[in-house]
Amino acid sequence: MKKIFFLLIYLGISVIYLNAQETKKINIINADIAIDESSTRRTRMLDNVIFQHDSAFLYCDSAYFYNAQNSLEAFGKVHLIMNDTIHLFCRRLIYNGNTRIANARNEVVLKDNTMTLYTDSLDYFRNDNYAYYPKKGKIIDEEKQLFSDIGFYFSDFNEFHFQKNVLLMDSAYHLLSDTLLYNTETNIATILGPTEIIGEERYSYCEKGWYNTETDDAHLYINVCATESTKISYCDSAYYDHLTQIAYSFGNISATDTVEQITIKGNYAEYHRSERFGFVIDSAVAVFVDEKDSLFLHADTFFIQIDTSEKIQYISTFHHTKFFRTDLQGACDSLIYVASDSTIRMYSKPILWSEKNQMTSDSIYMFISKQTIDSMIFYHNAFVIAIDTLKNYNQVKGKTVIALFKDNEIQRITSIGNAESVYYIRDDEKSLIGIDKASSSLLYILLKDNEFESVTYIKDAKATTFPKKEFPEEYKKLRGFQWQEARRPLEKKDIFLKD
Repeated sequence: MKKIFFLLIYLGISVIYLNAQETKKINIINADIAIDESSTRRTRMLDNVIFQHDSAFLYCDSAYFYNAQNSLEAFGKVHLIMNDTIHLFCRRLIYNGNTRIANARNEVVLKDNTMTLYTDSLDYFRNDNYAYYPKKGKIIDEEKQLFSDIGFYFSDFNEFHFQKNVLLMDSAYHLLSDTLLYNTETNIATILGPTEIIGEERYSYCEKGWYNTETDDAHLYINVCATESTKISYCDSAYYDHLTQIAYSFGNISATDTVEQITIKGNYAEYHRSERFGFVIDSAVAVFVDEKDSLFLHADTFFIQIDTSEKIQYISTFHHTKFFRTDLQGACDSLIYVASDSTIRMYSKPILWSEKNQMTSDSIYMFISKQTIDSMIFYHNAFVIAIDTLKNYNQVKGKTVIALFKDNEIQRITSIGNAESVYYIRDDEKSLIGIDKASSSLLYILLKDNEFESVTYIKDAKATTFPKKEFPEEYKKLRGFQWQEARRPLEKKDIFLKD
């Protein structure tokens, strides 16, 4: 009995399913002329021809109707209306009532409430409500145009799938892609392959993401590249909010100003376009590019200000700032690079090392000319220490110290105001002659090969030269002496070490 019961249920379900799938016949609504061609088992219909198939209506100039096959072939001004919202126009159409597939050819136009598609060959699958065109197609509306070699349109979702030579054009950008999804209702283009977005002033590349053609918002990822004016940048992913005009970048960021020859790197960045400023954090590094020896600068945070000509105005860093170049290293808490006069200004316990010299003060200004150091000014509590080959410390301090450079080496040091010095005097054979302890309002020091060569006292000088054995221990180090070699970055990676 149980077997019979389940068999009856199965047969009942099968009958219901078959009835639901019963094929509906194509109905002839009108034709001014109908000619029965029995030899070909078709009816030729002319003038004001109208067919109906379930919810679809087809209008044409002439047609061949195959009643036995439940199909037709329409010619002339063909117009197929589906569900009252989808309109298909063409010059020739084959429609199969059994499969509910329409094959439109020649001057094909597909329209619904959200878009108009033009192509020369299109197949529409009514059972699944999608269209396919194997040849070039285009969508045109008041604001944008979209072209591709191959396309699918899913009318239930208002979504196109474009393939090969995809071009999306609007008033602001041209988007070139290999594979693209486009929703005609949300105006969002979803990027699924190598894609270029080309604007009047900006260019972007990515391999995945989305772009809102109405709001200009975009989220790009995988091999993201963007160029604007003299700047080029790379990152793992980027998001641009057009309303706030803020661009967000994430992961392996590298932004280069090709004029200033500066590259800034990090793992998170923002650029506020309306305010022309941005910041970079998370392993932030700036590289001041030089053909011979680039400078690598790190800090917890970088702020970058852009001027109206889209050039870097200044870069400021905050907290745990360190930099490395083969012939110059430095550390401080905050730093400002001013592009207009090529100066680097260091604040909060700044310190510099140049070969055998260590230089400190309350603040330091470094002047750069043609990518080489021209001079430095040390403001307030300036202190210069130079260690010689015998580990003795030549020292000079004062209110202000000025260091002049040539070929990136210190040539002369001038100490102004309350100047003091300790100088180990040597002959040409590097033998120690004596140790000079002096104070003066103004003094000059000449250096050779980054070592003290001579000291000249200009005003209010008080100097004493001691033999080595008679030099008082308390004179060996001037007040405020601190040898800070442990803070010194000895290679590029050391700029990430915290003091």
